[in-house]
Amino acid sequence: MPAIKQYAIVAKGGLSAVVITPQSVAANGTVTDGTPITITTVLASIQHELVTEKKEVSAITSARTNTVNVADGFTWSCSVITVDNGSDPEPLETALFSADVFKISWQVGSKTGSRKVRTIYASRGNYSDGAQDKAEMMGTLTFDAVDAGADTYVRALT
Repeated sequence: MPAIKQYAIVAKGGLSAVVITPQSVAANGTVTDGTPITITTVLASIQHELVTEKKEVSAITSARTNTVNVADGFTWSCSVITVDNGSDPEPLETALFSADVFKISWQVGSKTGSRKVRTIYASRGNYSDGAQDKAEMMGTLTFDAVDAGADTYVRALT
């Protein structure tokens, strides 16, 4: 019997619950959630990239390289469409002035067994906004990894 592949189509729930939460960092390093900012309905793009730090470790007499992975990190960026509906037109810009560290969570997939909820902690990076043509204005914010402990980089499949 023929079968149609079921892809995680963004417009059909393949990407949902995209939330950026500013974090307060205490003197001892513990983090506390601020007010979450849900950007799912204004999201124009999202990019999550695993970044592996490498080091070449070999004997001084060796003519061959020996590359060793020494740390894992990530970069995460998103663009949102600026709104004019009575709510904050630039939620990313507002967020970046509220904290240096953020908790970012999002869900990929919508069907049981195909949902992956990701939660990461990150420091804010660069922000830009503008328009490329006569249509929508967009804001783009990048984030870089922070080490909040191994158990805080969550990739739970449900």
